[in-house]
Amino acid sequence: MGLMSTVFLQREELQLNRKELEETRNELKLQSLTFNHQRFESSFYQLLSLYKENLRELSIRKVGSQSERIFGIDALNYLNKRFDDACMGLRAFSDDISPAAQDEYLYHLFSMIQSVYFRQSRYVETLANILILVEDELESEQRKQAYWRIVVSQLTAYEVKYIYYQALASPDYGVLRDVILRSDVLRARLATLDIRDDHKKAFNIVWGISIPKKRRPFHSPLSSEQVRLVRMSIQKREKEQKNNSI
Repeated sequence: MGLMSTVFLQREELQLNRKELEETRNELKLQSLTFNHQRFESSFYQLLSLYKENLRELSIRKVGSQSERIFGIDALNYLNKRFDDACMGLRAFSDDISPAAQDEYLYHLFSMIQSVYFRQSRYVETLANILILVEDELESEQRKQAYWRIVVSQLTAYEVKYIYYQALASPDYGVLRDVILRSDVLRARLATLDIRDDHKKAFNIVWGISIPKKRRPFHSPLSSEQVRLVRMSIQKREKEQKNNSI
């Protein structure tokens, strides 16, 4: 009986030790996850701060001037306007042109992008490093989307447009194209910008990434179903008025 009691107590003690060991493992795992999350967030926001600093320091020399320089957001806005003006003379891309004509169109488009959009390597590569950090450190696609939303929310329309054309014309910025492909929030943002449809088509031809056509966001306290019914009612009334006028 004494021997059996000893064995029983030893087994109970062993089970308690195993339970304590499992709890210790879980606690260490939780501490490790917390530490990794804190380390990631620290690196993420430090890079985001560095990105903003690089944006402020970004500068270009104004065309026709030897000394006048433009900085930050104003510089990107200036480049976007210059590019839009330059594109006015570029023939729009169409689906029915020959492969040779298509290549010629892409050649002129890429040459124009590279001549107007001066490459700001430190600025763009800081953004690329933020995206790489999110991609490499986070396993959950949901968490990646959440941090991509944070990044995109910090970008002005001028920045998004500049980054778009860098991703279109430069083979080096695969990470930017990958986020354009996978991030719904960035693709939705691109759909609100004034980017020519033939330039979006060029992105699809060269990189296989479809960019949504421009649309203006509709904000209303009505539900989507209410909006749909109202639009149907308007269309029906307009059709009846048209038939009556005939």
